[in-house]
Amino acid sequence: MRISKKSPPKKRPTYFLKDAFIDKKVVIAICTHNRRELLLAALKAVSKLETEAYYDVSVLIIENEKEPKLGAELSALDFPFDIHHVHEPALGLVSGRNRSLDEAEKMGADWLGLLDDDDQVHEHWLLRLEQAASELPDCLAFFGQDKEKLPPDYSEYLGAVRPRDKKLGTAPTILKTGNCMIGRAIFASDHYGFRFDPRFNFSGGEDTDFFMRIRNEGLRLCSVPEAILYDLKHGERRTYKYHFRRTQWEHTNLYFLYRINMGAGIARRMLVKDLKRNLRFFLVDIIKGAFVVLSNRTEMRIKFGSAGLRIAKIMAIYDYCVGNRPSPYNVAAKEETQTPNKGQS
Repeated sequence: MRISKKSPPKKRPTYFLKDAFIDKKVVIAICTHNRRELLLAALKAVSKLETEAYYDVSVLIIENEKEPKLGAELSALDFPFDIHHVHEPALGLVSGRNRSLDEAEKMGADWLGLLDDDDQVHEHWLLRLEQAASELPDCLAFFGQDKEKLPPDYSEYLGAVRPRDKKLGTAPTILKTGNCMIGRAIFASDHYGFRFDPRFNFSGGEDTDFFMRIRNEGLRLCSVPEAILYDLKHGERRTYKYHFRRTQWEHTNLYFLYRINMGAGIARRMLVKDLKRNLRFFLVDIIKGAFVVLSNRTEMRIKFGSAGLRIAKIMAIYDYCVGNRPSPYNVAAKEETQTPNKGQS
């Protein structure tokens, strides 16, 4: 469903080298599942993006639900860009993300920005990606920099993640779809035609696998540190329990990714290396935490929390070795377990 443009976006001239977006169609895709309020907040941030007059911007919403719920509300938005709302009934990360690639190709997108529904972009996000694409014409995938927004009740056992110092054009160390832009050649069926692997539909890690395969094809991936996105820690993501579980399943997936993309031998070598490293740093964190028990209780909690996450990574190694595949995004299975049986209240 196409929703017409309501009000003009802010357009301000910029003065850096730019030519990658001239007469191009830019599509910003957001996949969403059961996050109405977060999606609306994400769209509010997108509505404030500064753009240029010489390219077209559209927003693509993939609603990954059994039944669509957002059509009327999206239609009522006073929004500066065209919104295309698409319902994808097949649940799962890969189902939603592949639908976004298919729809972007149908829309004739030259560039496709990929965002999550619980993140908020800085108003200069698109301008900085345009600058990067213009200065680095041999690059087809660009990754911005995330900055955390921590709520007051964020777990005191979790320290803030410090953004890594990256220069424009350097290879990204984290490969994910939450803050990136890819060129048409990557997803178009008449070029490379990459798609997300269905094996990761409910486990996560589909984005890392996607970009690992692109990199293995010899294509260049580039960091854009000035393309800022704010990562909101909401709901259970504020808790230590959530981060422990997520650390465990993400690292279990990582070894499966190594095996699929690099071979079983490399996966085993990485596993042994990580086991030694995590055991060593577990002890280091415990000792450092013990040293500041009386002098700095805040630092003590962060160090003990870090030690706990080392345990989660060691548990991930065990899960991989015994063949346990995580499925934290299997929404259908969760709904079935939460549905009362007949006779239950």
